[in-house]
Amino acid sequence: MVAACTHSLTEVERRIPTVVLIARSAGRPIIEAGVQEAPRETSSPGETEGRWLTHRLDGRSVEIEPGERELVLKLPSGTEIRKRFIVEEGARLQRLDFDVPDSAVPPGDVQARVAPQAAPSRSPAWLGTAGVITTATGIGVLALGSTFGIVAWSERDSANCDARGLCDPEPLRRANSASTVSTVGFVVGGTLLGLGLTALAVSFWGKRPTPAH
Repeated sequence: MVAACTHSLTEVERRIPTVVLIARSAGRPIIEAGVQEAPRETSSPGETEGRWLTHRLDGRSVEIEPGERELVLKLPSGTEIRKRFIVEEGARLQRLDFDVPDSAVPPGDVQARVAPQAAPSRSPAWLGTAGVITTATGIGVLALGSTFGIVAWSERDSANCDARGLCDPEPLRRANSASTVSTVGFVVGGTLLGLGLTALAVSFWGKRPTPAH
């Protein structure tokens, strides 16, 4: 029974369409407005208003029954705009647009009802995260290189080198190995640190606000 019910629920959810309601005036999106379904012939007696789909056009999707639907856009000024749509069964994130005439939005209230268009980012969203990771990795590799540099210095001191340059072979070998690792660590760490800081700078520059047109 559980498996059968789960399968049935999955099939039903797959057939329920979702829509994204959009309203624009003079090319700018309107946020502070609501949308409800117009009453249908099958509505119960005395029902004068349909179901509210949303009270704010914030870009979130809502579920709706498929078929021909008459929707009513209600603006804060009291203006109503009716429009018919065909909602396809099983369609996800179907976009339904309302075109609002300029006269429906009072000039003195444009800022309160119309959202300003956000300027697109001038750098990829992942660039800041990559910069942080690369910078942290570079600092870690530099720290590792410094550690091996200290080990190389210590091993060379323990090699007991004399004035003729003769040293104990084993401590000298360990000192040379540690010195090589230290050099590689400084080169790789410095490169990663430079790349990380560059990525962070580019990401910060790309997020700076641009003047509104």
